[in-house]
Amino acid sequence: MKKGYIYAVIGVVVVLVFLLFFWDKIFSKKKVKEETTLAAPVTVFPLKKGSKGKAVTELQEYLNESAKYYMILQPLNIDGIFGDLTEGMAVTVLGTREINEKYYNDNIKK
Repeated sequence: MKKGYIYAVIGVVVVLVFLLFFWDKIFSKKKVKEETTLAAPVTVFPLKKGSKGKAVTELQEYLNESAKYYMILQPLNIDGIFGDLTEGMAVTVLGTREINEKYYNDNIKK
């Protein structure tokens, strides 16, 4: 009788320890394995106020190069963020607030 009691207590302890370590993995509502889906390609165009990234950095470098021909324009800080100053420089140099993908690829992309 004593041996059966000890085995039962050990069994309960093992189950409790197991549940303690794996409770969230067993009963979690999150999917452990995410389904793979094919997403549409992410496009950054048109570049406009609020855009960020490498394309904006290249645009800012292009605008700074073009600004050399305008005596009154101060160079932009190249930070990869299309903010008010980048927009103002684009309007002055390019005549537009937004840069489409064709213009970017033909004139700006390095």
